[in-house]
Amino acid sequence: MDSLLQSANDASALVFLVLESEQTYEGCRAVLRALSSARGVIHETGPGGGADPWPDLNLMLGRATREFQNSARNELEVSGPIVAWHGRSPAEQQQ
Repeated sequence: MDSLLQSANDASALVFLVLESEQTYEGCRAVLRALSSARGVIHETGPGGGADPWPDLNLMLGRATREFQNSARNELEVSGPIVAWHGRSPAEQQQ
């Protein structure tokens, strides 16, 4: 998992070299923050840990990925479905 996360981090350098919009820049940064959080959870989670961090982390990863996809499509003027991430946090699901 670490090598996959490192590859994603390395690939982001290419994004930062060619991006032209603030929206794409922020979208890529959001993905990197989410991946960093995932790495932290993987290395800090041990037996008997507290609350399950994955539902919130999955939501963060989904939203960040969709934000980046939408901003990159917009910048590249590529057509396709541009929709918000409709994932809901566990707290929202209980309401």
